[in-house]
Amino acid sequence: MEITYRGDRLELKGKALNHMDRFVLSFVRLLEGYVDYVVVGGYVAVLFGRSRGTEDVDVIIRRLEHDEFLILHDRLRRGGYYFLNPGGPDGLYRMLAEGLRVRVALEGTVIPNVELKFASSELDEYSLRHRVAVVLDDEHVYVPPIELQIAYKLYLGGDKDVEDAVYLWELFKENLDARLLRRFMDVLGVRGEPYGIG
Repeated sequence: MEITYRGDRLELKGKALNHMDRFVLSFVRLLEGYVDYVVVGGYVAVLFGRSRGTEDVDVIIRRLEHDEFLILHDRLRRGGYYFLNPGGPDGLYRMLAEGLRVRVALEGTVIPNVELKFASSELDEYSLRHRVAVVLDDEHVYVPPIELQIAYKLYLGGDKDVEDAVYLWELFKENLDARLLRRFMDVLGVRGEPYGIG
């Protein structure tokens, strides 16, 4: 797999798409043109070749009004997806509006699934405003700036999270904005030096 980094665009050439990649690409296709989104979390490292299992994909979307969410709900249902949470469209919207996540999967399956949430913090909003397009042949998916992804994974602090951060650092360190990475680490109160990052 060959990676070309150009600021707000990353091209992946020669990546063999796995089941999770195809699941994510089919899901975000339904978001395209309707709502801004960014895929975050462990899947970002997996997308770039890290070999580790993940059953869910974290997706942040801009905060929607109730009627906008009803349209999105309908788009997803018509696209072959269903919501694992009970409560119908109104209950799902209330959950999202309260800062909770809802899970979405393909009909007839439970895994993999998407954990969908509204942007609820300055960092979520930053991710949406400064998202990076990862281009895979004729498809694409948006992820947050890699600097933010690394800092946030360090902030989460679990073994897999730190390993994801180190993996992304090793892969992209020649292309990263060191000041931006330091700023995110300062905001989140984390240090990369103990893991060889920085």
